[in-house]
Amino acid sequence: MHAEVMKLMTLERSADVEVVATTVAALRSGTLCITSDNSIISVPSDVAKLIVSVIDTWAAGSTVTVVAHSDLLTTQQVADLMQVSRPFVTRLVDRGDLACVRVGKHRRVSAASVIEYLEQTRQAGVTAIADEARQNVAHNLY
Repeated sequence: MHAEVMKLMTLERSADVEVVATTVAALRSGTLCITSDNSIISVPSDVAKLIVSVIDTWAAGSTVTVVAHSDLLTTQQVADLMQVSRPFVTRLVDRGDLACVRVGKHRRVSAASVIEYLEQTRQAGVTAIADEARQNVAHNLY
């Protein structure tokens, strides 16, 4: 699947757009997916929604990265994924905020660890905002 998604990401926005449009229409209408050899396979509706989301995001001009949870990433790849600097990622690893394994002298971070860290920081932000709102209401600042 990864190779197919990568192939899709490199499509020129010309005749190939029609193929993508046909595939998206098939996915949106049910659970069918047209493969590169023009065969039709059935995919679960959750997978179909994911594929449509990837295509829509790509079509809007955004970069899409598909990574398996078990993949080990370099600190630079993690930084690119998180849209932060590599030194920031290194500090997160050194502080123990982001789990890593050592491969020789190099750090490798699992994609699952990155996702977990991002979810924790998102949840912490939501909690902080809710706490701030409660304090503001308690002190009649709203």
